[in-house]
Amino acid sequence: MRFLSDLQILNLSLCYEIPIWALYFISVAVIFLKWSTVKSSFLQFYIFEFLTSILTFYNTYISLRLPNIAGTDDSLSRRYASKNETDFFHQLQFALQYHMAYVQYATTMVVALNRMAILQNAEYFEKKNRRYGWIIMCVIMLCPIAATYEVFLHDAYYKYIPSTNNYYVYSGCSSPDLLKQLFYFMCVCLSLTTVSNCFVFAKLCFFPLTPRNLETEFFFVSFMSSNTLTIGTVLTYGMRSATPGTLLFEVNKILLPVVSDVLSLNQPFYLIFYHKPARKLFFDIIHEVFRCLCCRKPRGIRPVDVTIL
Repeated sequence: MRFLSDLQILNLSLCYEIPIWALYFISVAVIFLKWSTVKSSFLQFYIFEFLTSILTFYNTYISLRLPNIAGTDDSLSRRYASKNETDFFHQLQFALQYHMAYVQYATTMVVALNRMAILQNAEYFEKKNRRYGWIIMCVIMLCPIAATYEVFLHDAYYKYIPSTNNYYVYSGCSSPDLLKQLFYFMCVCLSLTTVSNCFVFAKLCFFPLTPRNLETEFFFVSFMSSNTLTIGTVLTYGMRSATPGTLLFEVNKILLPVVSDVLSLNQPFYLIFYHKPARKLFFDIIHEVFRCLCCRKPRGIRPVDVTIL
C-alpha cells in the first residue's frame, strides 16, 4: 500500500527544503558578520550543526533519495546501474546514513548539557565552552566510527530492486544490528537531553531573578530542537518493527525523511523565533537587501532631463 511515489515525496520535500536552506545560510552569514556582538558557545554549535546538516543532506540525497527515483529516469538509472561494485565511497555513503544520526543526537544532547552547565555558572562555563567547544565537536564527529566501522569491512554497492523499480545502497554489514545500536544510542541521548531540559526549565521557573548573561533564549531553541528527537526516535522504532508493504511501514517511510529534514533544518526557525537580537539582525539585513534592490537604477535607461520638458 503506497500513498505517494518516491518522486512525489522528493518533489514535496524540495518545496520546503530550498527556502529553509536559504534561511539557514542567511542566518549563518548573519552570525559571521556580527560575531563580535553575538558570539556564544551555543552559536558555535549552531554553526557546527549547519556544517553537519550540509553533509547529512548531501549524503541523504545521493545515497537514498536519488536512488529511489532512479528507476523512473534513464540517466539516473544508468548512473546507479554502473555502481554495482564495491567501492570505498559506497561504503562511506552507507556508513554516513547511520554516522550522521549519531552526530545529530549527540550534538543536541551536548547543547542541552551546555545550557544546563551555563545555568549553574554562566561566566565560567561559557568561557570554557567557547574555548574548548571545538574539541567536543571533534569527539562528536569521530566517536560514531566505533559503531559504524564494520561497514568498511563488508561489500557495499548499489542494487536494483525490480519490484519497486529503484536502487538502494546494499551492504554486507547487518543493517538491523546497526539500527539496533543506533536506537539504543537515541534513547540514551533522549533521556539525558530530557533530564537536562527539565532541570533547566525548573530552575528558570523558580529563579527570582534571571541574570542577563544567562541566554535563556538559547535554552528554548535547544528545548524545541530536542523535542524533535522524540519524534525521530519513535519513527526509528517504527521502522525496526514494521514489515515492508504494511501501512505502518509506508507511513514511516514518508515521515522519516521529513523528520530527518526537521532534525537538520529546524535550528534557523527556532533561533529567529526565540532569540530577539538574532531576529533583529536577520530582518535588518533582509531589509537592507530589499532596499538596495529596489533603489538600484535599471541598466540602459538614462535619466530624463526635466529642463527640456
